[in-house]
Amino acid sequence: MKKRQPLDVTDVHVTSNDRVDAFTQYPLLDGAKRYTVEVTEFVCPLSTQTALPNKTFFEDDAGNVLQSFFEIRRKRLTENLPANVIGIPYGNDGSSMSTLVTDPVDIFGTKDYLYIFRKSEQYVCSTIGELVFDLQRFFDEFRNVYAKKAADSELIGDDHGGGPDVAIAVNNRFVNVIITPNGTLQLAFSPLFTKHFFLIVTSYGQKILGLPGILAYDQNAEVVITGLEALTNLQIPGLLLEGETDQTVLETALYSLTRYFDHRVRIEIETQIGVPATVVWSSTNIQQLNHVIATFPLNHQITTTIETDNAGVVKDTVKLQETLLNGDVIFRKAEDKITERYLINNSQFFHNIRLELFAVRRKWNGERFLVKRDTMVFNPGEHWTAKLRFRSIN
Repeated sequence: MKKRQPLDVTDVHVTSNDRVDAFTQYPLLDGAKRYTVEVTEFVCPLSTQTALPNKTFFEDDAGNVLQSFFEIRRKRLTENLPANVIGIPYGNDGSSMSTLVTDPVDIFGTKDYLYIFRKSEQYVCSTIGELVFDLQRFFDEFRNVYAKKAADSELIGDDHGGGPDVAIAVNNRFVNVIITPNGTLQLAFSPLFTKHFFLIVTSYGQKILGLPGILAYDQNAEVVITGLEALTNLQIPGLLLEGETDQTVLETALYSLTRYFDHRVRIEIETQIGVPATVVWSSTNIQQLNHVIATFPLNHQITTTIETDNAGVVKDTVKLQETLLNGDVIFRKAEDKITERYLINNSQFFHNIRLELFAVRRKWNGERFLVKRDTMVFNPGEHWTAKLRFRSIN
């Protein structure tokens, strides 16, 4: 009966803020034995891997808009235009807040973040809770532009769908942002808002927020009309209708924000150690080979609670709690059970350990999400650390 050889275990700790490419003076392994390698500990910061794409996805260095969630537009009627202009399609710049010029001051100027909602310095949107918080701030700041900067704090009717001028105060309700217990977004539009404004939601915004492409409302008797039909005169294409509802309109998203908000999929540790290649199929139906020795899926966890009184009546309070994944995130501890273990093809003259981290994310291509894999980068002062275990086998 063959005698079993004693188990040979070698642990190697690595720490870096970039790719690890380390050489040892003496061989790490016994060249006469066969070994497996596994990652038993891993800690990594995710400050550069945010749930939504970085700000550069939404705007360039000069602040020009590259991508957004939606834009607030005004209902500007044909009779307010020059005589040679027949009408304004709902997407024409004639309905944009950028073309609104008032006397004595241009109340919006070049600050397009006041009417185009996107991730920016003003609205970070790092979590679902912060997205809801920033969205309410966005609508409130839009209202405050009229309440604080417009002449006599008035909304000029001729520039916003017709009708008399309206005095705007900071306590006037424009839009209320609501989050349901399952994480679904709701927007409550006041009659003041639906009379003078509408929203154009981008394809990206429709996917993330779960909203339709046009948020516009009109009312025929007791029936609320929505979308393009509520916004334009179908008999005279291009004519923006004033539209109005006699009560608040509640727009509910089609699904929870948790479905598409977090673009992060997983973190991968790839090595140049001689291990068998693994097969990966991407969202583009392309087969790839790599040498990944550890994968760490990113699970966005969210919990919500509601409050009731002693009679069981539900109150309006909804509390949302999320896992922030800030600072150094512990993805694997020494106590965890390891199932990712790879055979080293050749243990002779083993001097080199090379590791590199990759972030797998969903990326928007203008029509749909594709899964892409990018090298991870870190901010100055950040680092990641891992422990590799080399274990001999008989």
